Amino acid sequence: MKKSHCLMFCFAIGTAALQAQNNSIFPQQELRIDPEAATGGTASQLFDAINYIPLETTRQSLINKIDQLVVTKEHFFILDELASAVFVFKKNGKFLCRINQFGNLKKSAKSSFYINITYDYGTDELVIETYAFNKNGADCFLHYFKPDGTYIKSVQSYKNTNFHSQFACIGNHRFMFFMDIPYNAKEAALQSWRDSCTLFFLKSDTVLYKKYLPYGPDNHLRLAGGRVYVGPTQFTSANGNVLYYKRDNYTLYAVDTGGIKETFKFIFPMAYSFPPGFFTDTIKWKDEDVPKNRESRVDFLKKNDLMIYDLAHFYKMNDYLIFSIRNLKYDRANWGLVYNLKTGSLVSLYRAEPDTLNSFLPIDNEIVAADDTYIYSTISSNRFVSESEVVRREKKAVFKPELEDYFQHRPPNSNPVIIQLKLKQGL
Repeated sequence: MKKSHCLMFCFAIGTAALQAQNNSIFPQQELRIDPEAATGGTASQLFDAINYIPLETTRQSLINKIDQLVVTKEHFFILDELASAVFVFKKNGKFLCRINQFGNLKKSAKSSFYINITYDYGTDELVIETYAFNKNGADCFLHYFKPDGTYIKSVQSYKNTNFHSQFACIGNHRFMFFMDIPYNAKEAALQSWRDSCTLFFLKSDTVLYKKYLPYGPDNHLRLAGGRVYVGPTQFTSANGNVLYYKRDNYTLYAVDTGGIKETFKFIFPMAYSFPPGFFTDTIKWKDEDVPKNRESRVDFLKKNDLMIYDLAHFYKMNDYLIFSIRNLKYDRANWGLVYNLKTGSLVSLYRAEPDTLNSFLPIDNEIVAADDTYIYSTISSNRFVSESEVVRREKKAVFKPELEDYFQHRPPNSNPVIIQLKLKQGL
């Protein structure tokens, strides 16, 4: 299944209780978020620095689309799903290599082949998941590479599980992954190893050592209980700081190799929130074969377009929690938010106005990666150059020499530009 920003409906009913199998309770912080109350500001008020990093364009490095960006101290790793490849760049934008060979794995034209990536910050290795569906089922592997693209090894994923991007490395060959509840009793019987849980931790690549977030014994039979699935992933990782988002209860989990360490519960105004029972009430809500006297979840979301159906691109950086919200009214581009965990203040990156700090160049508020110091967004080369011409003419903008050289000499159909932003402290 491809990752998508479009609405998809799949079956998943989970518990809202923050309890693991051993019944331990995780520290929880409630975050009251009103998107309309978020403040904005000029670039100089919100950021200490904004840098634009054009990615080198060559025949080998040409990217169709940045589907996933992983940032380390020295590298950008970019997943291009259409090319079934991972591109490696230095942090200055210089192209290093393209990874599209995965050990002895053979890509067949008769099978559906997909890729996801994560990074092991403990061992300094890139980890690429491949899964290929064919007439015999699926083959799912994890492939390890050095940062320069040198191949290390391949191992089959746990129980040959297809993680569908719902996984992350938490360091030193330890992983966590999420699985939806089974669709029916037969599938549940085949997955008895799960012990009715949805969140799992692995060590040494393939040894299961923790399970969390149990579901009820009969949930796998409640096929009408749908959940809205949208966004690129349920996990994010920045320098080994991994966050997992549970969509059906607006809860974000911070995890490490020891398991879940704390949670953040988002509380939105009523107009932005799912009504009670939206995911679990199979009498009131039904997504398939909807009777005329019963409203589907799809119809309800269309009528209530402010309702937040997903969070995406969430990162914890010092005192800040950075995330994007999704609703049908504003789609994907309008709600990049920064929440101060100490003060409760909320800043909208959509309301950030360019100024002399960044030569009036665009600030894309869709944050797609982070490290210890910066958050990152991207912009197409064509749009970047087009907007530079506008601000040069209307604002008399003056650009840094390296950008001026880029504007004058960039190749046609150049690769995207990475936008590197350093938030001010105390927002």
